[in-house]
Amino acid sequence: MRDQHDIPVLLTGCLAAGGAGMFLIMSVLIGFGVSTLIGREAMYLCLLLELINLLVLHARAGALLRSGKAPQPSPKMRLLRRVSGIGWLTGAVLLVGSLALLLFGLPLANIWVKLAAYIGVPVMMLSWAGCLIVFRRLRMSAAACAQEKGKVLLP
Repeated sequence: MRDQHDIPVLLTGCLAAGGAGMFLIMSVLIGFGVSTLIGREAMYLCLLLELINLLVLHARAGALLRSGKAPQPSPKMRLLRRVSGIGWLTGAVLLVGSLALLLFGLPLANIWVKLAAYIGVPVMMLSWAGCLIVFRRLRMSAAACAQEKGKVLLP
């Protein structure tokens, strides 16, 4: 059996992980933080790359389920997928809300701008990891089903 790689998922996943790494380096290690313009740019770029990755994951998961290559997920996995998706959307809305507050003239040091970013970033990052876990589990289920169908049962 040859190993099949999902190139769009791998490519967008690597870009999103690189965006998250860049954000952590710029905000934590270098010390710009999310209260500076450079930290904000890194945060919004990370948000965009994660969005692209999640769109590809959603499209690929839907294709796996529609084609019948993967079994329907258990209720617990569906719940984890729903919680992860809602969590990521909540974090993204908080970050976009923070950007909207900036565009309406509030300064970077405003407590509401900072609070939305400080809450939105960890929620978005943790929920993105949950979405990756759910997709990985679906791919593993599809591989197990393919391996099971390929077996020949001896009488």
